[in-house]
Amino acid sequence: MPSVAQRLLQHLGSLGLR
Repeated sequence: MPSVAQRLLQHLGSLGLR
């Protein structure tokens, strides 16, 4: 399911922004 991968990518992006 690509949804999970997308969610992980978004999470990583959020952390990077932090």
